[in-house]
Amino acid sequence: HIANSWRIGLTIANKDIHIYRKVERILKSFNRKFSIIEREGCFQLVFSLAWLCRWLNTWRYGNSMKKPPRWVEKIPINYQKALIRGYLDADGYVDYKKNEVRLTSIYLEGLLSVRRILMRLGIPCSIRKGIGPGKHQFPSGRTYNAKQKYDLRFRQGAYNLGYSIK
Repeated sequence: HIANSWRIGLTIANKDIHIYRKVERILKSFNRKFSIIEREGCFQLVFSLAWLCRWLNTWRYGNSMKKPPRWVEKIPINYQKALIRGYLDADGYVDYKKNEVRLTSIYLEGLLSVRRILMRLGIPCSIRKGIGPGKHQFPSGRTYNAKQKYDLRFRQGAYNLGYSIK
């Protein structure tokens, strides 16, 4: 989440305190202060780092719509692998019941870019239409309007990214 041209907000689930610790360590190494905004089931860590914010803005196409610039699809494979793993660690999950790695997004163009990178890494995947638009409810009872979602899924080659999928 990028609030404006100089401020970055990272949304972190309350259960993922290890991610908070890692980000805190990085920000301290840059001598950056940050603030915490509590949310439902998560919190937002907000900081400013102008050069990083300008760079991240080249990946953003709207609210919750991420897509790497086209040049990312041409960088060395080891960098693509690290970027994909970071994206999956942040926004994806491993579904051990179905034995697959999944990434859900409202932005189909971003998932198509991920699919092209995965194919370059030799990892076949599929993209399916997920939960449709409409009103949904948080566990607290509060409702929200959701957009159409898409699911990227793969299993074959997941071990190449460090996932223990058979």
